[in-house]
Amino acid sequence: MRRNEILDAIQTRPFRPFRVLVSDGTAYEVNHPELMHLMRSSALICTPLKDQPPAVIDRYNQVDLLHITQIEYTDSQASASSE
Repeated sequence: MRRNEILDAIQTRPFRPFRVLVSDGTAYEVNHPELMHLMRSSALICTPLKDQPPAVIDRYNQVDLLHITQIEYTDSQASASSE
């Protein structure tokens, strides 16, 4: 997926939670804009520590942008974006 498409999802205001789908079938929930960070060719997708603010990270996964196949918005405004 193109970096600018992912960046648009992160920077949308008001923020809309989304799910990142990866080529191996894994899905990652991004419920806050601080939970996903883009690098040159990959993304860090963070999981917050339960019952803590989003800035308190429990773990993260580094995903190559080439393996991100789709972004699905999970809020009430049904919309999807794919390459």
